[in-house]
Amino acid sequence: MTTEITIGREEFLALGAPEVSHIVRLRERPKAGVFIADGNRRLVMCRTGLSPTSPGFYLQYARFFVDSLKESLSIFFDHALETLFFPLYGPSVPSRARSFRDIVIPSVYRAVFLSPEWLQFFNEKGIRVKVYGDLSELDRVDPQGPVMAKGIRDTIEKTAMNTSHTLYFGFMAEPTAFSQLPSLIIAFYQQHHRTPTLPEMVQLYYGDPIPPVDFIIFSEKLSIRALPPFVSAQDIKAYYLPVPGFLGLNALNYKKILYDLLYMQPTESVPEYPEDSQGALTDLDRFYGRHTDTVIGLVEKIDPFVIPKL
Repeated sequence: MTTEITIGREEFLALGAPEVSHIVRLRERPKAGVFIADGNRRLVMCRTGLSPTSPGFYLQYARFFVDSLKESLSIFFDHALETLFFPLYGPSVPSRARSFRDIVIPSVYRAVFLSPEWLQFFNEKGIRVKVYGDLSELDRVDPQGPVMAKGIRDTIEKTAMNTSHTLYFGFMAEPTAFSQLPSLIIAFYQQHHRTPTLPEMVQLYYGDPIPPVDFIIFSEKLSIRALPPFVSAQDIKAYYLPVPGFLGLNALNYKKILYDLLYMQPTESVPEYPEDSQGALTDLDRFYGRHTDTVIGLVEKIDPFVIPKL
């Protein structure tokens, strides 16, 4: 049973992380989310004046990515999110530029999975690291793929006793999990002599039951292909940051999302179509009239770049 708390939007946005965390825990939402941080190469281009073909670009990108990733994770977990899915490398990574694969992937690996600073970060915040997707796909992007996979598994083992938060890093995971499911289903059938149910299939893929996801945050583009497999929930909300993910995901914007999730969604105590709603229906009809010709999701060009049309 949740505790009702009434607070205005501006008052909520002015709260610090401890106060917001207290409200999130009382209301028991959100518990799990997905963050897809796209557009960060363009942001590094804007900030450095370098292009992906410039010497040093991908080294700058790797440093920016590592620092920004830690800041973003802190925002989520400092505001009491229990579980976060973050696609570290999407399914398009094997086709990325050779410089990206040669510089960014090993640099991020060394920082996030080998450095004492990041292990301390995980342990101090109580973050249990897990992965989804296929670590063997690292073989396709780096000759040291097997070594990287072992280092990542070592981090999983070293953080296994942390219980405050769970962080799922995605590695080249397709939304359908098509390449991995057949072998998982066959192994399950050989052991149990039946096909797995959907919850059992989810557990086979992730290693644990996963909680229903409360929100997905897209950035710069709607990267449906980057969604973790089997992520679903009855009341899942999608949010869209029109700028690169690590730029748009800040404490203020995340609190805006939290306020929307906590206070602006329908509740069971309020009928969906109350009888005394004529005034609201009039306003609703005016809203429909104003936006009959509105389409969300269009783009425009700042040649050669495509950006969201706002």
